[in-house]
Amino acid sequence: LPFTIKVIDSEDTRVFALPGGYLYVDSGLILAVDSEAELAGMMAHEIAHVAARHATRSATRMYAWDAISIPLTYFGGPAGIGLQQIAGLGAPLSFKKFSRNAENEADLLGIEYQYAAGYDPEAYVAALEKLQKREAFMHSRMAKLPGYRVMDKLPMHQLLAKLFAGYPKTEERIRRVQNEIATLLPAKSEYIDNTSEFDEVKAKLAWAQRPVLRRHAPGEGNQSRPVLRRARTRQETAE
Repeated sequence: LPFTIKVIDSEDTRVFALPGGYLYVDSGLILAVDSEAELAGMMAHEIAHVAARHATRSATRMYAWDAISIPLTYFGGPAGIGLQQIAGLGAPLSFKKFSRNAENEADLLGIEYQYAAGYDPEAYVAALEKLQKREAFMHSRMAKLPGYRVMDKLPMHQLLAKLFAGYPKTEERIRRVQNEIATLLPAKSEYIDNTSEFDEVKAKLAWAQRPVLRRHAPGEGNQSRPVLRRARTRQETAE
């Protein structure tokens, strides 16, 4: 499957793919990663989603569910209501489970792609560990909000949270990936970590986004004071 890969001029740190082989990487992510191998692992994960047709398979399941659920609306009485309630609870659980399984499959396929391309698959583990730290930080901030921990007191909270989660826990993903690397991917004497081309790209992005002191444009603000702006891109300069 041929891929079209584009870099988005954005301070966000995301990489995402669309069905058909379209992959998008935020420039902020390129600046944030510690190595080319780490970026390669995150891109391989998204490539795996496309190769395994996760989005299209999920859409097919959704269409199938819509087709099945329509006849339930024609059942009358308590039987029809009961069927609708049972189906209404089971459908989202099924979709959530599919989403969790897809994420696990993309993790395992992704590190195999990364390994085959010559990159160290442990770099993807490092990316997941960063995600785990970010999640822990956000959790600590949210925990300060009133009522945030009310749900923790509900019966079977952990089980319900797992059933309705759209993603597997990051710590579980880390363990699964590490086990896959240790058992299925023989160690190589050398791995690609960084290349001069990648270092050059990061340097160009950092230079393009550097803050620059400029004077206000005519008719804009106080003309006697400088303004701090991001460096203009080549396209902006051409325009």
